[in-house]
Parts: sequence; structure tokens; C-alpha cells
Amino acid sequence: MSGQGYHNYERPVRTSSGDDEEEDPLETMLNRTGCKELHYSLQVCIHECHPLDPMPKTHASIPLITQDCMAEHRDWRRCQDLVQKFKDCMIAYEKTKAHHKNNSDK
Repeated sequence: MSGQGYHNYERPVRTSSGDDEEEDPLETMLNRTGCKELHYSLQVCIHECHPLDPMPKTHASIPLITQDCMAEHRDWRRCQDLVQKFKDCMIAYEKTKAHHKNNSDK
């Protein structure tokens, strides 16, 4: 497989819990929005393996999907309900953020 179009969908594994370690910007943003669990549920849905494929490795109860599985099954359309829930969650976060900004400007 060529390097073109490759994306590593696995979540980074933390090797230590030291204070000097930087937090992943995606994790920071997801924690701030309150939509973290929806994001990872959607990611799993999109990249879910066919039942005959070997079970993917797991980390923190979230499957880490193999490259072969992603290449064969990446299709967001079958996860439209989760896409909508994640979208609604992000819209609610943006509205709350805008409301707080407007109140702090007064």
C-alpha cells in the first residue's frame, strides 16, 4: 500500500502520566465541547469491521481499527444517526459558547 491517502485512525497511546506531557489538541477540544463520547462512537461506527474480520484491538473500550478494515468499510452513511447527534452536540456547544461570549462582552 502506498503512503498516499493513509491516515492513522488509532488513538495515541499514553506511555506515562507525567505533568510534562502535552495533551492531544483533539482530546482538549472534545473535552471542552462535551461531545467526546459521540465523536468516538461515530469513529467506531464509520470504521466498524465486517463481522467476519478479526476483532480489532481495543484501547480504553474503543476499538482501534486496522488499516485493512478501514480501507474496505469506511462509509459514514450507515452512521447518519450518530452523525446527526454529533452535529447537534457541536451546534449546542457553539450556541453555549456564543451565549457566554455575548454575556461577558456586556
